[in-house]
Amino acid sequence: MKISLPKLALSSALLCTLPRSSIGSILFDDVTSGTTGVETSVGCILHEVEPLIVTDDHVVVDENEVGHDPIRICERDATEEGAPGIMYDLEGVGNDFFADVEFGVTHVVFSKATVYEPDEANHSGGKIIVDPASTRTKSGEEATTRRLRGGMVDESEERRRRLSPKEGVTDLLVLYGIPGDCRGGPDYNTTSGNLCNIRTPSFYADSLFGTNGDLKTVASQFNACSKGKLQYVPACSDASSAECAQLDSNVLFANGVLEVKIDNNVIGMASGSAVNLVTTAANSILNPIGLSVTSFKQHMVILPDSVSWGGAAAWAYRPGTQSAFRSSYADHMGVQVHEFGHNVGLLHSGYGTGSYNDHSCMQGNPSYGNNGPEVCWNGPNSYTLGWYKDYHKDFDPVNSNDPFHGRLVGVGDWADDEAVVGTHYVVVKISQSGSNDLFVMYNRVEGPTKGVNFFKNEVMVVEGGTDGRQTWLQSHIPAGGEYAIENFSGQSRTLVIKNCRQEAGAPDYSEVYIALDDGTGVECPAECTDDDSCDDNDMCTVNTCSAELGICTFTDLVCDDGDACTDDVCDPITGCSHTKSTCDDGDVCTVDSCVAEVGCSHESIPNCAVMETGQVELTDTIDLGVKAQIEFTHTYNDPVVVAFINTRNGDASVSPRVKDVTSTGCTIYMQEPDHQNHSPETVSYIVAEKGRWELSGGLTFEAGSHSTDRARGKGMNFEGDPISFSASFQKNPAVLHTLNTNANVDWMTSLATSVTTGGFQIAQEYAETSTLNDAVTIATETIGWIAFETGFGMIGENLFIIGHYDDGVSNGVGQTQFIINLFGYENPPDIVVAVIGENGRDGSWARGSGTYSSTNQGVYAEEDQRSDVERGHASEPFAWAAFERNTDIILVSQQPSNSPSVAPSSVPSLSASPTGTPVFVGETGRILVSNTIDENVQVEVVFRNAYTNPVVVPFINTRNGVESVSPRVKDVTNTGCTIFMQEPDYQGHSPETVSYFVVEAGSHVLRGGLVVEAGTMSTTKIHRSTHSFDGDSVLFSESFDETPAVLHGLVTHNTNKFMASFVASVTVDGFTGGMEAGRSNANSIGETFAWIAFSTGSGSTAGSPFKITTGSDGIADGVDNESPHIVGFSFMGTPDVVASLFNPAGRDGSWARGAGPYSATQQAIYAEEDEVGDSERYHVDELFAVAAFQADTNFVLSN
Repeated sequence: MKISLPKLALSSALLCTLPRSSIGSILFDDVTSGTTGVETSVGCILHEVEPLIVTDDHVVVDENEVGHDPIRICERDATEEGAPGIMYDLEGVGNDFFADVEFGVTHVVFSKATVYEPDEANHSGGKIIVDPASTRTKSGEEATTRRLRGGMVDESEERRRRLSPKEGVTDLLVLYGIPGDCRGGPDYNTTSGNLCNIRTPSFYADSLFGTNGDLKTVASQFNACSKGKLQYVPACSDASSAECAQLDSNVLFANGVLEVKIDNNVIGMASGSAVNLVTTAANSILNPIGLSVTSFKQHMVILPDSVSWGGAAAWAYRPGTQSAFRSSYADHMGVQVHEFGHNVGLLHSGYGTGSYNDHSCMQGNPSYGNNGPEVCWNGPNSYTLGWYKDYHKDFDPVNSNDPFHGRLVGVGDWADDEAVVGTHYVVVKISQSGSNDLFVMYNRVEGPTKGVNFFKNEVMVVEGGTDGRQTWLQSHIPAGGEYAIENFSGQSRTLVIKNCRQEAGAPDYSEVYIALDDGTGVECPAECTDDDSCDDNDMCTVNTCSAELGICTFTDLVCDDGDACTDDVCDPITGCSHTKSTCDDGDVCTVDSCVAEVGCSHESIPNCAVMETGQVELTDTIDLGVKAQIEFTHTYNDPVVVAFINTRNGDASVSPRVKDVTSTGCTIYMQEPDHQNHSPETVSYIVAEKGRWELSGGLTFEAGSHSTDRARGKGMNFEGDPISFSASFQKNPAVLHTLNTNANVDWMTSLATSVTTGGFQIAQEYAETSTLNDAVTIATETIGWIAFETGFGMIGENLFIIGHYDDGVSNGVGQTQFIINLFGYENPPDIVVAVIGENGRDGSWARGSGTYSSTNQGVYAEEDQRSDVERGHASEPFAWAAFERNTDIILVSQQPSNSPSVAPSSVPSLSASPTGTPVFVGETGRILVSNTIDENVQVEVVFRNAYTNPVVVPFINTRNGVESVSPRVKDVTNTGCTIFMQEPDYQGHSPETVSYFVVEAGSHVLRGGLVVEAGTMSTTKIHRSTHSFDGDSVLFSESFDETPAVLHGLVTHNTNKFMASFVASVTVDGFTGGMEAGRSNANSIGETFAWIAFSTGSGSTAGSPFKITTGSDGIADGVDNESPHIVGFSFMGTPDVVASLFNPAGRDGSWARGAGPYSATQQAIYAEEDEVGDSERYHVDELFAVAAFQADTNFVLSN
């Protein structure tokens, strides 16, 4: 038959072959010559090939003598039944890319590559040439599951399942290739130019399984080395299955060997291409009876020497299921065991400069004959295989208090059951940092290892790992010898491994001593005679002498005093000690106690915790079996949970959901409307106790849940169930909501609308998913909700920011993201966002847009894509609540025990701060002044806090009227003041916004480290146009570190004459100040001058962000210059801003006045002049002091 679709049934490769220049012809000839590749993205499973070189006289040549790099190939187009795909040579990828690859398992996607398809007619395989600009995504960096007929399958685990096992029974299928150019010639001999295999199928079966009396086979050697833990048997040796019964009746199959005829001539064909033909032809025989080559745990292909082997004796994939043999080597037991060792995951074993020169190991290069050698594996490979794991010893010299002293036995005595667990060891693993570990093993010539002819009966020290990597023999230690490693594991000490003595017996053993030299030398211990001779000077060990072995053993001393309320510890010098346990679980909501018989207990305090926040990373959706079990920090009576997806790592529509809510935890998961998988996302959640909570610190919220089967879909009017609050909020609250049950598996979310101070409406939301033919399942679900009073403040040391807003801009995916401006957080906070309206009739929910940081949360009104792909959406009102990461709200008084805080049971109270009651020394505010005092308009301001001697400084932020005007203050008391505006010509004026700061007189350090000093003075000094700035001197109580920002104004109104203020000569120690008349020529009998000096900088104080600066822009700042001084900043809303002229330069006189732009991001300022003396208002560049605080900031003393 003619085979047209070559398939290489391999699974991660290791070749025993020729130099790098010849390797390509072993698997495939070059396909790129005379053909055109296709540029595309491509995904495949990665495999690796390693060469082993054999000369014509059967001598293995070490790879280091010729030099080569590992060969990486890719398997494409694997079918869902698990059959292998087509193999492609791989170029354009550096070695670093493969550092974390699990060959035979890892899947990779190259975004840009040129692919050349296999060309069987020209004996060529496929090739993938990766473009340097290609992205390279390995499995583990994205979802590796796919939907097969049996459901969702983790492909990585499926591929691991297909690899050759290290234990159990391996049924081996042998494919005996009979090519077209072998037909008609003599059967199974070498007289036809090696066109046929040189041995009969039954001969190879006997050499593998001993089916005709051969006693030294691959099956016998694996069985002997593992003591039956890994057995090789012929394929279908148990013909109990119907498929194997049919195969067993085929005349071309006997003893696990299937004769496979192909029409193609293979002389000169690359072995990989020939193997493709044989495996494909074999499947054409096996498939009709329900089998394939991958139905068996391992398979090998035997082909004539006329194939282009490039000098290879054989090759195999590591790890994998297939090997291929040149017929002249296919009956050699040593070659068979070596290649099958690759199949189970082992690399090569080196010594000196030769990577195959450890001849004590089958993965090295012992003499490969037809019946030998009878050799097993070295220390690292034996440890990796795990057959002797009960006789392994892990030893960490650096972190161990004691040296290792024990008896090592050979594999033969272990196989004969002469070794005793705990007394004898087969492998000792020595841990070392910064390099491979060391493995110590006794190379005893006996039993399965009686063929060893390399450092016989010595202790071998081999470097390697436990993952099958390349190993290197470091030393072989005869009896009485030692091996020393200086500066072991990065230490200054030397590790010494001593072969103290060897004894014959049952079992034979080598006594080994391993210790770090502390400078006094390392000697083999004398044989002990009693326990007293075994003192190791460690009070934490029990020292015992084994009279039979003459070896000391040191076991850890048990310090348990039987009292569960003590912490039992041991000090090597002083011995056991027992200290009383504090039983502190770190939870203020439990009462910690201890009973000697049972230990610590932690009784929950009822109604202690009312809220907590947190985050969880969800790696995929519930439809892929991914969900997060959340354990609450505290125990609740009846909690509700709301959640929100902050990130946008995957663009497909997805929403969060909660189920299984208990008093101690819940389950949170994601679900896409079309039930597909999704990229990992960050989800914030808030847990709240049901009820209404009015707490100090400004936080008020009410939490509840509602069960309903009411659901809304696309185009429907929203008619939700009404929810009424237990008490009205001061203003419309921010309502957050999430489904808290999962009564059906269909996708669903929630929607709240019609929010008022007294309640809202709520229902389920299935958006556009109902427009498909498949009906939406609607069941009764419980929706959890939390309604927060909007605003910001502190709960203890934790900042909260709560709000709701509709920006009037379309917020669908790909449109304009809704931005929530945050402040005062060092890290991205726990923030939950919800839609609280129904402007878009298609239905939507809140989802992170991709912007998520300590300063911003971006949000889209997300739509599903089940009925259409568009996700454009109208603007929606969003509600949000942001808290410091992992905030806890605890109803436990932090006040001293002699000053208890008691509140009515219906309104729990929360202490303002863990560090005590805050001391307010100032505040900021903002008012609207509708006209001037000359039009009888003045505003009475009531302070939020009471003061002893408050200082007030105002500033006009806006420019609704273009005429010159300045702000003034009068009638300052401990609870308020009067603020007014006045024009130099005493006319009326348009309404303006005025910010003001209030600070208690004196010097203060505020929370966040902000330094402020405030004061007043009486002055008669007046600056007039063209005069020098001659003011009264003010000295600060303490010098500032840098020149402060000095804000100033007048706080009396002794004469109804226009007057502003000035400061000059500002230094770290003080300034001069007085009244500013400009060109108005106004007089005054004297006024009280007020000033507030701030240290400059930006940050947060008591949870409120601020920015304080001084500076100029080098451009003239007069009104007629039309180039105002701009100060930029970033606040959640428009801040309170006060600005003052600072060290004036213009002799005409001026004061600071808002220039028009005033928002959350900037304040524009002019150097304002009067228009009394003349109408022009040109002015030079001036220096301004500017302070901006979040609106309604309270100045709180640092604790």
